[in-house]
Formats: sequence, structure tokens, C-alpha cells
Amino acid sequence: MPILNRIMNFLKLLNMFWPINFNREEYRIVTQKPFRRNRNPISLITHLVLALTITGLQLHYELFQGGELKELAFIFMTTGNAISFLSGSVRGFDMILLIELLTAAATAYIYDMTLYYPVIMLMMAQTYIRLENTIELPEIDEDDIHHENHPENWRNNMHSRNERD
Repeated sequence: MPILNRIMNFLKLLNMFWPINFNREEYRIVTQKPFRRNRNPISLITHLVLALTITGLQLHYELFQGGELKELAFIFMTTGNAISFLSGSVRGFDMILLIELLTAAATAYIYDMTLYYPVIMLMMAQTYIRLENTIELPEIDEDDIHHENHPENWRNNMHSRNERD
């Protein structure tokens, strides 16, 4: 069930941020500090390992040679990782980064670059965790779940009304 809760939180997050309007204050909330202010060595190591891995995979799939369209998604992935490491990140940039990662996942699937999947999943998880740590989702009260007007119970209410008629 924790995975299902995370998926539901992710969908709520996408719903809340769509369409992206960078003038709103909630998109400017910092999700990651720049590396010079971030004293977390795990973050530093993760970004460096991701950068080296992405570069190694670009060399493996020979993506530095032709200037083809399939290179673009992975260049965005590399620059997104570098920007979030060097200058920090805000919610709006993280949402754009998630869209870039979805594009990279689709490109990896279309061109059969399966070695990119773990890197893309790791970057998505890292971005999602940054977003999840700064968002305040409303808590659902146990009494509210069993309330008659709760959206999950509307079918039960309709069935009971039909049986009475």
C-alpha cells in the first residue's frame, strides 16, 4: 500500500501543478539547495554518479556523434541533473525535470536503450522525493472516510437509494 499512496500523491502533485505558472509563489519554493550550501554528501555523490553514468551511457550508445533527435532527451537529462546540483532546485524546475525524464524514458523505449532505465528511474525518484518533501497534502481523517458524502461512497449511496425506490 505505501507504493499506491506514493502514486496517488504523485498524481495529486501533477494535478496541483498543471498548468505550470512560474509567477505563483508555490513554484518558487526551494526543493534543493545549491551544492555550495548543501552539506549533505549523499546528494553530492548521487549527482556525480548520475552525471558519470549518463555520460558513460551516451558514449556506450554513441550519442555524441550525429546530432540526432534521440540525443536531445538525454542532453536535457544531463543538464537537468547538473543544474539541480550546481544551482539548486525549485518546485517549478522539478516539474519540468519530471517531464524531461518522461521524454527520456519514451526515447529510451523507442530506440531500445534499456541501460538508461535505472538511471531515469533513479532521477525520477530523486525528483519526486524532493517535491514530496516540500508539499503539504491534507490529512484524511478516519471519520471522514466513513462519512456519507465522501466521494468514495457515492456509489453505495446510489445503490441504497435505488433499493429503497
